[in-house]
Amino acid sequence: MSRLALGLWNASESQFHSRKSPEEMRGMIKCAIKCGITLFDTAYSYTDASSILSSALKEDGNLAVISKVMPLPSLRKKVESELKRLKREYIDILLLHWPSNDERLFDALRSLSEVKDEGKAKAIGVSNFPPELLLKTAKDFEISYSEEMLSPFWYVQHDEVKVNVISYGTMGFGALYGKSVPLFWNEGKARSLFDEVMNNISKMATRHGVEKDEVALSFSKMHSPYAIVLGAHDKATITRLANSSITLDEDEFALLDELAMKMHMESGCDNAFLHNWR
Repeated sequence: MSRLALGLWNASESQFHSRKSPEEMRGMIKCAIKCGITLFDTAYSYTDASSILSSALKEDGNLAVISKVMPLPSLRKKVESELKRLKREYIDILLLHWPSNDERLFDALRSLSEVKDEGKAKAIGVSNFPPELLLKTAKDFEISYSEEMLSPFWYVQHDEVKVNVISYGTMGFGALYGKSVPLFWNEGKARSLFDEVMNNISKMATRHGVEKDEVALSFSKMHSPYAIVLGAHDKATITRLANSSITLDEDEFALLDELAMKMHMESGCDNAFLHNWR
């Protein structure tokens, strides 16, 4: 599987992007394959994304799929639905999409483990789990992957759990493309930190002669996650990022790393969507 993955969230509506048409999504999927991307990130909740993906892949055995399902209710039914949409017998990496403080969360994790034992998933993991909950679940379940926000705007350090990190939100949910994203701050210091991150990314992009999103991608690569999920914005952006070779120097990386951790600490929340699961 390639280190870069194409994320298909844009096949559904959200406050961070407008919904792409099936034709646009299929075009970007095919573009990603031509660029050497062999890993695709979808989810049960991404409306038609998985069906669009299956129609574009045409049962290509060299391509791998990450999918996510909400823990409650009916996890098994959602998994079966995803397999039908994808037209596959198994999902390469199956993740629990969001944590829940419901006591049935561990029942969902047990169901996820059973799905893997039945051969319907090659590996399992979680998405958007805070470090404390990730540590707790990893004690009783074979959690191999954790999909989480990792960018110059947000980084959560968790050294106690050894998992393969799949990062997303590398471009700050559109912040690097001029979109106003108050997601990362409340008021005061967090906003000033956000501006500081943006200013430093701009300086680094000028210094290296690249676009700002390539600086952000290099930051994620240097954290050595298992995979980095790129958003399906357009074919030109996918091609440029897939071919980007910029490497930040140690001082540049250290500065962005410090700011990203400060952004997280200042928010007082478990994740960049300002949710807490304690």
